[in-house]
Amino acid sequence: MGGLSGIMTAVTSIAGIGMSIMQSNAQNQAAAAQYRNQVEYIKRQEIQTQKTLNQQVAQQQLQTQSDTEKLQGEKADTSIKAYKAASRASAAAAESGVTGLSVDNLIGDIWGEAGRFNNRVDGNAKVGRAQANMSLKGAQRSGAARIASMEIPVRPKFNTGLQIGSAVLGGLSGLAGAL
Repeated sequence: MGGLSGIMTAVTSIAGIGMSIMQSNAQNQAAAAQYRNQVEYIKRQEIQTQKTLNQQVAQQQLQTQSDTEKLQGEKADTSIKAYKAASRASAAAAESGVTGLSVDNLIGDIWGEAGRFNNRVDGNAKVGRAQANMSLKGAQRSGAARIASMEIPVRPKFNTGLQIGSAVLGGLSGLAGAL
């Protein structure tokens, strides 16, 4: 062949090689960008999951503190009521001239009932704390499962050399055909 037609074929082949190289580079850049975006997304999800867990922990701690203060108040009120009732019983017994085991037993019953109430309050507080701990452990497991379920991106394999080599071979075969 030769002449103008051969030159045009050579230019076209060389342009094809250049286009293949640019296309390969663009594909690699797009794959790398997608990989970086996926990694950043997973990092943001991990951070958000940890923030959510921290909020749940803080909220649970506040609730537990509030419950504890409420129960302590109930126990204090019960002790005050028992003290007043025992004082009234002692005063009434003294006014009426009653003494001995019957008065002691009455006062013991008042304090015994207050103690049983306070023990129930303590038991309820323990159950409440156990529930709060179970709730927090559940939240931790849920957060860990959420993170573990995220698909880990695969780093792209760049085969630019193969693509360029293929383009060069294709271009050279085109040149060889033109000459």
